[in-house]
Amino acid sequence: MSEISSNGAYGLTHDIPAAGSAYGPGAAAGAALSDERSPDGILITLLALNLILLAFFVVLNATSSFDADRVRAVAASARTSLFSDVDVREEAEAESYRSALSNFRDSIADQFAPVLFPASDSVVRADIRIGGDRVEVDVPATVFFRSDGTLYSPLPTLDGLAAVVGTPPAGYRAELAIRATAPAANQTPMVRRVATLADDLVARGIAATALSAGLLPGADIAPGAEARVPVLRFSFLLLSTDDDASHASRLAMSTPAREGAR
Repeated sequence: MSEISSNGAYGLTHDIPAAGSAYGPGAAAGAALSDERSPDGILITLLALNLILLAFFVVLNATSSFDADRVRAVAASARTSLFSDVDVREEAEAESYRSALSNFRDSIADQFAPVLFPASDSVVRADIRIGGDRVEVDVPATVFFRSDGTLYSPLPTLDGLAAVVGTPPAGYRAELAIRATAPAANQTPMVRRVATLADDLVARGIAATALSAGLLPGADIAPGAEARVPVLRFSFLLLSTDDDASHASRLAMSTPAREGAR
């Protein structure tokens, strides 16, 4: 009986794989290393890191609080860095003026609200507006004048107005222009009445150079409407102390001659 060769067609052979081959002893370790370096493993790692970072910010937001003072400080610092010093100064000056004009308006409103109609003790609501560099008040002339053109006395409102113009907000000065409507055919009596009112205010302490009186341009009482009550408009101007021009005088269309007036 012949010996079957290990290399024969029916021989069973058990070859030992060489070290380092795909089927050698290090195959399992190599497969594990290959899995760790796969794209799926990297994506999973990155996803886990992102979830941890998200959880951190969720906790941070839940435990944080809003500090308005710090936000304003940061905003102010940003404005300072983004805008020039000139822009910041101009913005601050504009805000300061708006605040001063608002306070000025409140002081004026206190003198006119309400104004008593001396003839009947009825209340007259003055129309008070604010805009630009002035506060304007419209009130019927009959609040201040009798039918013969003379001023009612006493008139506490005039003392209050003199105090308001004489003591404007710090850093500013005030001027006052008084103008009136009048019948187109006969404006002289109203001009005289306005001049009388202006003289009375000067006597109460308003500087003549800070006061102007005249008629409202384009606001004549048309013929046939003489029964309409003339209106007095008080225009209070709040000006910088550096501005020495007389702005009130420019508002008057016709200024009655008055001693000391400019």
